[in-house]
Amino acid sequence: MSSAMVQSVLQQGVGALRQGNLVVAEKAFLSALSQAPDEPNGLHFLGLVRKQQNRPLEAEQLFRQSLGHSPHQPQVLNNLGNLLKELSRFDEAVNSYQEAVRQDEKFVDAWFNMGLALQAQSDHTAAIQSFDRAIALSPSLPKFYTAKGVSLKAVDRLEEAVTCYDQAIALDPSNFRAWHNKGVTLRLLQKTEAALECYTTILDAGKRIPELRFNNACALYDAGRTEEADEELRIAIGLNPGYLMAHEALNKLYWEHGQNEKFGKSYEMCIKADPKNVHLRTAFANQLNMAERREEAQSVLETAIAELGDASGFYHGLGIIAERQGEKDLAMEHFRRAIDLEPDVGRYRLDLAAHLIEREDYKEAESHIAVAEMADPLDQEMWAFKGLVWRFTGDDRAAWLNNYDAFVQASVLDTPEGYDCADHFWSELRSALVQMHTTERNPLDQSLRGGTQTPGRLLFQDIQVIQDYRKVLEKRIQEYIRSLPDDPTHPFLSRKTDGFRFTGSWSVRLKSEGFHVNHVHPQGWLSGPTYIEVPSVIRKDDPNKAGWVKFGETGLDLGDERQHVAKAVCPEVGLCALFPSYTWHGTYPFTSKEYRMTTPCDVSPLA
Repeated sequence: MSSAMVQSVLQQGVGALRQGNLVVAEKAFLSALSQAPDEPNGLHFLGLVRKQQNRPLEAEQLFRQSLGHSPHQPQVLNNLGNLLKELSRFDEAVNSYQEAVRQDEKFVDAWFNMGLALQAQSDHTAAIQSFDRAIALSPSLPKFYTAKGVSLKAVDRLEEAVTCYDQAIALDPSNFRAWHNKGVTLRLLQKTEAALECYTTILDAGKRIPELRFNNACALYDAGRTEEADEELRIAIGLNPGYLMAHEALNKLYWEHGQNEKFGKSYEMCIKADPKNVHLRTAFANQLNMAERREEAQSVLETAIAELGDASGFYHGLGIIAERQGEKDLAMEHFRRAIDLEPDVGRYRLDLAAHLIEREDYKEAESHIAVAEMADPLDQEMWAFKGLVWRFTGDDRAAWLNNYDAFVQASVLDTPEGYDCADHFWSELRSALVQMHTTERNPLDQSLRGGTQTPGRLLFQDIQVIQDYRKVLEKRIQEYIRSLPDDPTHPFLSRKTDGFRFTGSWSVRLKSEGFHVNHVHPQGWLSGPTYIEVPSVIRKDDPNKAGWVKFGETGLDLGDERQHVAKAVCPEVGLCALFPSYTWHGTYPFTSKEYRMTTPCDVSPLA
């Protein structure tokens, strides 16, 4: 077969491939390659066939062979990157895209695809730069703006994300994804009514999309339209009975508003409809357990094991129940069984490690903590437990890790401009926050006892006094970060950067006898509350430290001899206490008719 004939056969194959006829395409490409085994286009095209046949390793080999014979092929590099991205080999995918745009800097698809691969790795700053290059080359494609908006949202550049979604909508007014993502972002900005308008715009088109109904429900809840939120969550669950986030949100709504008769019913109904859903049963038991309905939770899990067989989540759940019932031996047995079934789950390892620390078996505890560290080196609970092992084994790294004197800092925030005095500002802020505490009970999954917590992201509320508070809080956080020493080997100090973002912000209002159990903040890097309302019984000369915040004492059952309060701080109005998120902390209870209100936050460094 002559060279011209080979090219003719390849063109026939390309035509068949474009029509989706893989059988004819494959036959043509194999025929051409039988005559010219090193033909780069033939290898590339056959690789595309193998990819569509779900034979990815063969496709990769063919792409690489094609590049081996002809390295300057941006399109092959782009297709190789796409394949690697689909295989979740994101580093390799990015490398392939980078070579493609090096060879052709105007290759718009490669710029865009590289952005998606970087986005999948949570490298959103680099992803935004790639999307910008794609937009500069082809500014009329809505998907470029929508993708960029996703990364902007991920780094809390929320207003810019909304602008991107608006640009996508301007190019394509029916762009469902842009409308939906804009609504999600507006809700994060606490622009609830604007978010609801976005969802309403696409509700007819997306009425059978459970994610839309769920996000609409969340915005309705933020707007105080609880009954409508309830209905939307039930619709979302009806569309997807295994939608765990919707079940969780619905039953938290019932819990926090005292609708005990409805609590758990959605799980019961959907388990009957989908009895083989392991995750649904595990989630149901977890919420029952948090609601202290432990016998019911245990029954759910034991029934699940009897009907579905062994699953790691079932035994982990039974371990949590046994732990809260004080059956420590049984809890450890269940945790070990969960680990046997799924050894790489850090959560299981840390829960077992906690019991081993309580039993002073530090060597085995450390081995489980090491596995959790491999799974997630930034896990704040893991570092909290690691610090305990170091302390109890006399390792100097315990003091290096916690360094309470340097890392726990408490100071009164500045008074923002526009207020007569500090009392005026804090009074205004207190009044705004009190109106947000609308639930009847403390959240199921938080550390507070005897109080309420606001939903949503407090610091994004479009309320002037809250934004004024955010400004002085940001100033204080910047000062705190600048005060930290440098240590590239330290799990806290090594992550500091010039920028930061809030990954959580809320308000807690404790009533008499209310307190926070000792805990750490898993979602943060740096955390801390600001005190807005402080009962008069909380005072610096109190030997019992009622209402004070304490650091170092754990949430484990260590006995008085091994518990250790390294530092305690007396709250006062305007005081902001900052500390690493892995630092154990809690509060001493207090007795008063007055409330104790704080605005805690979690902060993460910007890459």
